[in-house]
Amino acid sequence: MDHTTEPHMWDTQTSPAVRLHHPGDALALVQHVFGHIPRQSLVLIGVTGGTSGGHLRIDLPPALDHPQMMAQRCAQWLAGADASPVPQACLAMVFDEDPPRCGGCTLDELLAALREALEHLGGIRLLHIWHVTGGRIRDYACQDPQCCPPEGHAISTVLEQTYTRLPHLAPVGETHTPEEMLAEYLAPSTALSSDQVEGVVQAAQAAEVQHCEAVLTLWDAALRRSCREQHAGWIHTQPQRTAPLLATLRRSVVADWLKPLATMGYLTALAGAYLDQVTGEGVCVRQDYLPAVMEHLPDRITEEQAAQLLVDCAAAAEGATPHPPDWLRVEALDLTLRELLPYAQGYQRQTILCLKGWIEWIRGRGSVASVAVETVLTEAPDSTPATALRRLIARYPVCDWARVKRHSYSWWAANGRVPGQQR
Repeated sequence: MDHTTEPHMWDTQTSPAVRLHHPGDALALVQHVFGHIPRQSLVLIGVTGGTSGGHLRIDLPPALDHPQMMAQRCAQWLAGADASPVPQACLAMVFDEDPPRCGGCTLDELLAALREALEHLGGIRLLHIWHVTGGRIRDYACQDPQCCPPEGHAISTVLEQTYTRLPHLAPVGETHTPEEMLAEYLAPSTALSSDQVEGVVQAAQAAEVQHCEAVLTLWDAALRRSCREQHAGWIHTQPQRTAPLLATLRRSVVADWLKPLATMGYLTALAGAYLDQVTGEGVCVRQDYLPAVMEHLPDRITEEQAAQLLVDCAAAAEGATPHPPDWLRVEALDLTLRELLPYAQGYQRQTILCLKGWIEWIRGRGSVASVAVETVLTEAPDSTPATALRRLIARYPVCDWARVKRHSYSWWAANGRVPGQQR
């Protein structure tokens, strides 16, 4: 499942209007938003005035299995209390691999339930439904063969028409499926010699960074540098810093610490790390562990603040805090992990891939997250972190940070990528 709230102007006085009732324009907008033309998916595009915003992609087979439940979920994501600003109307696009269907089928039931749920929850009209299958697209409801032939229009033809009229929607280079997007991430960004890689790997094997405060201090410095430089190429020029970072990824708990470190900041991650140590010693009653955690935090932190740090730390893993994460640091983590990949082996590689999957999930790119998870499980079928992430994605197809429009990555990216407060 993919969810983005990034607004896209589709009707302006300075350029030709994007006509969502035109098949090529609708397809081009979906490709522009998600980076590829989906498969086996239901896509919903919210429309308000001259702007589209609130773009949702869900896997079609589960939606067809539970049409009423999925219709209610889609309506909540697009028009619920956390979806402000709520769109005035909605466009639906169905992508499947079967011949176009109409009348008395499960797809009809899903679309009818969706229409009712959108109207009931937010007064949102379902303007248009496009059906894409077999390389062709047609108006799902149109019965006029003069307007919309039963076999539909060729996708290549309608897209070419749109790109001629709206060249700014034409993709720059090739579009990428979720599999291709992950493959691009996994491809080395810098040419490295085997000696250079081997030197870092051997140094990492000898490195010992055990104490949680040392681990978090090391990674916090790395994230700050990647934020400041807006890339992580420094990884390849400073092996004395790269090797300890790589060494920390041998420990499964470090991935759990990096999530709050990137999203909530150093103190939140530190509180969570010390909680891991305290509870690991068998202390699990709240009144016992909070004072024990506070012993390791700065003196200025009150008991109430410490308790909130622990709440935020737990919620960060599920993308569910009532305030947005620091997206700039999340990007820094993503960049840093990518540059570490050429040196990662075995469990270190699995850790990076699982973190990549989690980053894509909190960004609202569930399809890429699922590909990352399956990649790990193909390489290591017994991977506990990958199995846990798969369960998390299944339980929360859209995490709260992606669902709450003003907290989402796409909203942040569309509004000038303003740096988050460095905690």
